[in-house]
Amino acid sequence: MTRGVLAATLLTAALGLPSCTPKANRANDTPKPTDAALGSIWGDWELQRIQGAGIKTPHPITMTISANGGVSGFAGVNRYTATLDLARLPRGGFKLGPIVTTRMAGPDELMFVEDVFTTAIEKDASFLVKDDELVITTRDPMFLLFARPVRK
Repeated sequence: MTRGVLAATLLTAALGLPSCTPKANRANDTPKPTDAALGSIWGDWELQRIQGAGIKTPHPITMTISANGGVSGFAGVNRYTATLDLARLPRGGFKLGPIVTTRMAGPDELMFVEDVFTTAIEKDASFLVKDDELVITTRDPMFLLFARPVRK
């Protein structure tokens, strides 16, 4: 994907402009997680799409969620850590505390993707785990699709 197309797609997503995502996937319509889904949120995830746009970066954007609420990963250029509000999970809520990142600079297009990603995951959101996919939906709505990493 060229930088211009990626920037336009992510800018559309960041501004909360309408997308082609069905209404049933919006934050207020997302079903509440079951106990099994709560347990299946733990572990490693790789970002696949933001607002339907595929993410192509030299290294995958990742998120590891631990049962104690610790969240960490790679955001495209920098590593990040945050704390997940565990009290919101049973109601289907997903909210990270302030995100702390390393402060390295990188190519403009990667810095843009990183900014969109970290801004989105820090917002009030809902989540749904199905099979090996995690969907986080902010109230804007912004949709982030994660999948379990493929082990080689």
